[in-house]
Amino acid sequence: MSEEERAELANLTASRQTSVRLSQRARIVLLAADGLQIQQIAEQLGIGRVQVARWRGRYAQMRLAGIERDLPRGAPPKKVDLAQLVELTTQS
Repeated sequence: MSEEERAELANLTASRQTSVRLSQRARIVLLAADGLQIQQIAEQLGIGRVQVARWRGRYAQMRLAGIERDLPRGAPPKKVDLAQLVELTTQS
């Protein structure tokens, strides 16, 4: 992690403008960068190990963009085959 990234994450944790979720995610990443293990971070922040692992992984993959937003929930939108729909509705 670069010093710029570390400073940006530290600013997120200190700012009152930052949401609680984003602040916690930034804190997870900072603690991981300091060398703490998943279990230690989870105990220190009072959250689950799965949650810690999830945000560490997303940050590793997508950097700051990975922790800024939640992934969409639920099933993906269904795609309708228009030709099949017309065929099914016009036949008796």
